Amino acid sequence: MITVEGDREKMLTPKDVDVSYRYLRRKCDVEVDVALVLGSGMPRPALDVVCEVPFVEVPHLTKPTVEGHRGVFAFGRTGDVPVVLADGRIHLYEGIPADVATLPIRLFARLGCRTVILTGSVGSLREALGPGNVAVVRDHVNLAAASPFAGRHYDEFGPRFVAGADAYDADLRERAEELAEPLGFMLKNVLYVGVPGPQFETAAEAHALASLGGDVVGMSVPNEVLVARQANLRVLALCAVTNVAGRAASHDGVLLGAEEPGLKIKTLLETLLPALGEK
Repeated sequence: MITVEGDREKMLTPKDVDVSYRYLRRKCDVEVDVALVLGSGMPRPALDVVCEVPFVEVPHLTKPTVEGHRGVFAFGRTGDVPVVLADGRIHLYEGIPADVATLPIRLFARLGCRTVILTGSVGSLREALGPGNVAVVRDHVNLAAASPFAGRHYDEFGPRFVAGADAYDADLRERAEELAEPLGFMLKNVLYVGVPGPQFETAAEAHALASLGGDVVGMSVPNEVLVARQANLRVLALCAVTNVAGRAASHDGVLLGAEEPGLKIKTLLETLLPALGEK
């Protein structure tokens, strides 16, 4: 797991990532093109699974401690598209360093993925954006406590100074919006505010985040997006709106609130993922 030198956590090196990658390859030596991360309460889309590997078995990873996150990599196909799915994620608020929390994204890049789709549950910062809606992220404000790029830089990972502009792929976003409409729902185009968590926002904090232009607030997506962009992956982020930020909330309530929009996201992914194999 994570090694410590004095009081300083040692950053993962390219060699560490290579060890994790080689373990996954030994377990599941299959082609992959698209990666998918399932957040809190997100059901799996239909996938012809070839093999699965628990996070805890992969060197330098650990099992999630949050309910609703299985912590398993699943390799398979949907239509003609080879997919690797992370069923759950690990978070900064679990005491996990930012470079470890985003290690699955680096592994996706090493495995040959060109596109990553991130999903998660979020709280609404807008009265007009109630629970039950599905959102597609156009941009973010990252207020997370730690950056995955802080510390020693390794050129093997990509540029140190990653451009945040246009981090969310406009073509993927447009395609998702087009496919959602015939399925009977509209995707809400949102600005995502990323916070460390795990506490939910006070009413004053929700008001402040809305004043920054935020539409939704969550605890995971922005750092994953930045690591994906460092590796030159295309990014799409879909979110289930589960609660209203600044009001009474619980994790059990979030999981319950994710059921309806989570099924919509599942249905959309079952249409979108095969379409990503089209020329």
